[in-house]
Amino acid sequence: MKNYVKPMVVANDGLAESVYMASGDCYKVTWTLTQKPEGGRENYCFQFDADHNAADGHHSKTQELTIIFNQPVKNVTCTHSTDISGDGTNVIVVRYAYHNNGVDHDGLGNIYAESGEGLAVNSAYMSCDHQCAYNHEW
Repeated sequence: MKNYVKPMVVANDGLAESVYMASGDCYKVTWTLTQKPEGGRENYCFQFDADHNAADGHHSKTQELTIIFNQPVKNVTCTHSTDISGDGTNVIVVRYAYHNNGVDHDGLGNIYAESGEGLAVNSAYMSCDHQCAYNHEW
């Protein structure tokens, strides 16, 4: 098993909307800010994706995505999650129930959140249960 390498967060006031990436347990997570509050819209929208690349080939049936924002968020929703916790804080945990093979790609869906001006994701990582929904062995 590979050693976990903690992602490094670098602040840069000159960054614009873009795609960002972070690592976690056995996933690489990417996100893009797709909408800001404007034109009567009160929330931000981020698209999250994750690539499962298990060095030992393990499968996964449940996952947890932890998102660390630069400021507190509220009224957080996600199009494909089973549960969300952390409302009113800057750390949100989104739970999913996907079956992932050892190597897989997940479109995690849009995550909507309300917050003050300048909301950004500082980092995000995803972990899994190392179990298989179909009793496969690796």
